[in-house]
Amino acid sequence: MKSKLVGIVVCVMLMTTCFTVATDVENSPRQTQKNSNETLLLDDCTPVPIWKVDDYWEYQIDTFTLDLDEPDFRFHIQFWTEKLSLRVTDATGEYYTTQIEGLLNGNGSVYMVFPDGPVSATAELTDAQLIGTIGFNKSDLGITHINATLDGRINVRIIENPYIPFQIPFPFSAKINIRINSSVPYPIIDFPLCVNDTGGLPATDISVDGMIESPWFDLIDRINNIAQRRWNLVEILLKIIGELIGTPIDPEMVKQLSDILADILPVVDIRHVLTTYVGFPPDFSFPEVPDIFFCNNTETITVCAGSFFVYNISVVGGLGSMYYAPDAGTIVKITGRFQDIIPFVNDITLELCKTNYQP
Repeated sequence: MKSKLVGIVVCVMLMTTCFTVATDVENSPRQTQKNSNETLLLDDCTPVPIWKVDDYWEYQIDTFTLDLDEPDFRFHIQFWTEKLSLRVTDATGEYYTTQIEGLLNGNGSVYMVFPDGPVSATAELTDAQLIGTIGFNKSDLGITHINATLDGRINVRIIENPYIPFQIPFPFSAKINIRINSSVPYPIIDFPLCVNDTGGLPATDISVDGMIESPWFDLIDRINNIAQRRWNLVEILLKIIGELIGTPIDPEMVKQLSDILADILPVVDIRHVLTTYVGFPPDFSFPEVPDIFFCNNTETITVCAGSFFVYNISVVGGLGSMYYAPDAGTIVKITGRFQDIIPFVNDITLELCKTNYQP
């Protein structure tokens, strides 16, 4: 499981890296200085780029899928977006503060084994608003922290649970805030970048925290509080419902569910739920992962923002590729299938589409 968790971090950081090295891709006078017949010398290198306030870049994600399969915990998440933008909001101090924003669509499923039995559910996300901040160290563009909020409508269906013997579909609005912090800046590209360079990931401690809020959670919490004060009546109702559906409902199991709801609602503390009920620690210590990036060669590629002369950086022995354009000052594309470290279902395909940067 540790290797898969490392893989997840690698993949998330790869996506974020698109934003860590961004400068102009449009209206740059240097863009026409090279063509597909020209090559860079092996000792040609590109330095760390410099950002300024109000620079922004827009990306398109065709699909991004994560699957984790463990005996007591499985999840599948897939999302896509036509527009994911990043804007520099502060360039003072030792790191850049950037704002990330976009509309996400997606679906997913989860399976968890609780002490009383397994719980499985599916979910669909439609046009959810993603907004947040990402911090980058100025000297190497290492990621220092991510704070993101997803606000939208989620259609959830409870497929299996040990408490109530029937499926429960319900749509609800929710606001999910996730905070990720790294104990050291987490760079992906080692600047200056040269052909034949190799790179890896440093050792770090990563912590995950956050909250989930919803008007539905407030309502469920109120109803549950009333039920706990009138539990004799609840037991009578459970017996009647069991007779109507032809399956007895165990009031003790429902009481355990009620106690769990009383503990985690009305605002769900992600750290508390992961630690207490899932047994999934929210703090991870990752060892150094050396030599998983290798700059193979240079070539010319075309993405939705245009054609660029790029460094082709191989990821994990060729399972994926990042394309860094010196004339753009950005990674213009990421593609890959990382089955050896994460069992991906679909390719990662992410491209740069637009920017307002002026040299």
